[in-house]
Amino acid sequence: MNDHAWHRTLDETPVLHRAGCDAVKHPGALSEGLEGEAPDIDALAKETRDEIIAYGLAVRPAYDLLKRLLGQYAGLLVLAYGSRRRDYVDLVILKVAGDQLREAAETLGGLRPPRRVQIHHDALRSACQALAGIQHRLAAGEIKSDADKDRAHAILKTVQNALSQASDSRFAMTMVDFRQACCCGASA
Repeated sequence: MNDHAWHRTLDETPVLHRAGCDAVKHPGALSEGLEGEAPDIDALAKETRDEIIAYGLAVRPAYDLLKRLLGQYAGLLVLAYGSRRRDYVDLVILKVAGDQLREAAETLGGLRPPRRVQIHHDALRSACQALAGIQHRLAAGEIKSDADKDRAHAILKTVQNALSQASDSRFAMTMVDFRQACCCGASA
């Protein structure tokens, strides 16, 4: 299974094995007094799916915050690019963005993702850390030269790519919300 497509786990059909099948090894079976019994593969698959669903629902608010913050920091960089004024560091939106970034980091930090979605979680945490670097540089007024701006822009492109890769419409984690678009067949 492709690690970047963790959400496909929800579509997979569990593989069932007969009791005693050599393909199924349960490492704790002997110590748990289950000698000779195969684990309930269907129950294990359901547990994994349930954990992934719970993770997807729990991580969505952080994803949404990171997506909005990407747009906010891109807008602030436009100000940095297009203006010689440095007062953008005093804008309320920068403080609000910092607060929202801390909220996203707390949400991600409080999650214990299932092993199969660890890569997804790590990508979101990396995106959060990258945005924290942009926040720090903007707040400190450190984005001045063209090289600084180019580095910040490259970081935002990396964050955008990470969020695009982490998108999953089943959890309403998409870069663009088309649910209300006329072409989606939504009833008026």
